[in-house]
Amino acid sequence: MSHRGHPPPPPKPPDGWKNSLNEAVATSADLTKTFVTALRDSADAFPPLKSLAGGVLAVWQTAERAKCSKGRAKALAERCCSLLRIIADAVKDPNDVPPEMNVNLENFKILLEDIQRALNPLQKQNPLKSLAHLNRDQDELDDLNRRLDEAYHGFVISSALMTQLQLERIQRKVAKQLIMLGHIDKAQDCTIARLSEIRNEVSSSAQIATTHSDHKLAEIRCELATKLEVIDRGQTHLKYLFTISVGLF
Repeated sequence: MSHRGHPPPPPKPPDGWKNSLNEAVATSADLTKTFVTALRDSADAFPPLKSLAGGVLAVWQTAERAKCSKGRAKALAERCCSLLRIIADAVKDPNDVPPEMNVNLENFKILLEDIQRALNPLQKQNPLKSLAHLNRDQDELDDLNRRLDEAYHGFVISSALMTQLQLERIQRKVAKQLIMLGHIDKAQDCTIARLSEIRNEVSSSAQIATTHSDHKLAEIRCELATKLEVIDRGQTHLKYLFTISVGLF
């Protein structure tokens, strides 16, 4: 049959696509839950993050047991997991956490406790309860989602501040290293100049030695030995300065 004037019909999805989609969603949820569990049980994790991971898992388990508004409860729990992952990625070094981030971590902990309290009744309520109760539950879940949005924006701002502080710290370190390199370069130049002078003196002494007596030759040899020792020390010093300059970077 001709489709002139009409676009061709869209291709049909492959058989079993719904099952595949559900399996993919379930796998993603399992991976997220595994991450949160690992964070909670990690011995090296930042203590506030471990505490938040425990709160997120409690919310997740409560949402799975919900008898009413189960879909929205699980979606709320998944948002908590996603936000925790963002926080964990931002907090790489506990020593770099600014006060604003600590405040946000504490606020998120309080929010998780509020979410837990809000979801607890959903485990016991009858799915056939009145429309008024359902609407009230929906309003409460909407409010919790709004608070999660606010928490997310707060963490974005804190993360940006952390990044700025880290960059400023790196800039100060690089500036200090450049100053040190400048001093090292100057010291190297002075050492090289002095070594050049000593070499010239050694060369002159060697020429003089050919026209003097044995006694004078002994004095010159002693002087040459002293100057050669100075050259050796200078070369060792140059190697040390070079090692320091390389270690700075």
